Amino acid sequence: MLSEEHKKFENDIELYMKNKNLFKNNLSYLIQGILLKFEERFDIASRKITAETDIHHELDILDTSLKLAFKQCNDSCRKDTHLLTKLDKYFEDVQTYNHIRNYFILYCNGKADFIINKDFVQFNYNQTFYALEALNLYNKLNRNQNYNKKLFESLNFRKGDDGPPKEVYRFLRYSYLKKVREFDNTLEFNNYSLDEFYDVYLSVYTYVLLNRQLDIYKNDYNPMYLDCENLFGKINQLTNMSLEKIKYIIDDLTFKTGQRLDVICTPLIEILDVNKKKSYITSHGLFLYSNIERNTLVLLDEIYKISDKSFKEKSLINEIVEMLKSYENINCKFNIKIPKETSNENLTDIDMVLYDKKSNSIIVSELKNLSRADTTVEHLNVQGRKNNEGINKGFSQITKIREYFYSNTSDFFRRCFGLKNAPNNLTICFTVISKNNLGSHLYEDIKIFDTINFENLLKRHKGNLANLIQEVNSDILLPKLNNDYWSEEQEVDFAGYKITYPIFKLKHKQFV
Repeated sequence: MLSEEHKKFENDIELYMKNKNLFKNNLSYLIQGILLKFEERFDIASRKITAETDIHHELDILDTSLKLAFKQCNDSCRKDTHLLTKLDKYFEDVQTYNHIRNYFILYCNGKADFIINKDFVQFNYNQTFYALEALNLYNKLNRNQNYNKKLFESLNFRKGDDGPPKEVYRFLRYSYLKKVREFDNTLEFNNYSLDEFYDVYLSVYTYVLLNRQLDIYKNDYNPMYLDCENLFGKINQLTNMSLEKIKYIIDDLTFKTGQRLDVICTPLIEILDVNKKKSYITSHGLFLYSNIERNTLVLLDEIYKISDKSFKEKSLINEIVEMLKSYENINCKFNIKIPKETSNENLTDIDMVLYDKKSNSIIVSELKNLSRADTTVEHLNVQGRKNNEGINKGFSQITKIREYFYSNTSDFFRRCFGLKNAPNNLTICFTVISKNNLGSHLYEDIKIFDTINFENLLKRHKGNLANLIQEVNSDILLPKLNNDYWSEEQEVDFAGYKITYPIFKLKHKQFV
């Protein structure tokens, strides 16, 4: 339960953001100003060494800015000529608001301390392992940035070339998407298929890329405007899809007032142009730094509730099988049922067991294929808020498996590998192996791997699991505080309060 003091603080913060003077503008005018300011900030961030991290922070700010505008704007006829200047301060306020809101959510879920004394407020993490956070977040950011670099190298635009749209579309649809996709799945929804959704999404992406390239050569960075009817026709020319299906998909890709989803999942925003004609506005940044597959599945699951998500676990198993192909010493088993001692029901499944015959070592793992996080804020906050969610659920499952192993060791080896007796002098490690967002939570002595780290360690030790386990237990591979990452206290004056909270920062360098 929140105290009256905590409730007052929360209300004061919300009221401060609600009463911004710029919400008195015409809504379409305000949205255009927000996106124009975002393009400017996006361009500055993209030129930095820390581009991948900074850009995703900017995307967080854009998301909140737009949601507040749609919620609070009174849509008057007013068009403030000084709007762009005022948006600088607004974006900084939104950034602070995001930090405070995230800490407040963590506090409500028992993951952060919140101390308030009249007008002084202090937040602190109480369950965060920064070294693990830095290691895993860096891997995702680095991988995504490499994909973006390869995309532009592959397109090979010439100066002043607006590009042949059909050629760019075919490259995105049949080459680029194929390389970055993680899931081999075909899904059907009410009005279209997953493949048809990608057809439309990548058609829009084609024109965004071409427009972005022209802007670069003109040294001009503006939002992109798309006339609704013209857009439908252009997509039809690229895909030969019916206009009816195109309209369904474009509608699902359009930002809705009050939506919980991030704007990066719905990158088209409907406005009225100067002639009061319906148009879409979007930002290059909503496409250029988007994980297409991740955001597609998040959007479609929100709208249509994907019932069978087994493709996530299957794809992760296939990825691990591919990693292990060259190591003849490793025997692997997946999805092993273990029963309850008192009934015929299953206690749980063992997702994966690896047995290295040469070094007499074993790794027992829970596998988690989670939605990717792109910022430190997401990484720290999204996964494992409750004991039955995300990584915490993985820890609870592997704990059951560990207890079963030590009380039924012979039965474990019989079920997993058909062995009558357990090997002597065995080295064993119980882990959670996760693809994408790991969060930062630890449970007792159970280790957690990201798939990238796991593959790197396999290569380093040439498949010797005993050496791999020894290195993991020593924590040598983890980044070092004040060298690879750091946390510093931020002090802000906001909504009549003096507020302090820690900011986690990451140096962009290779750790493993």
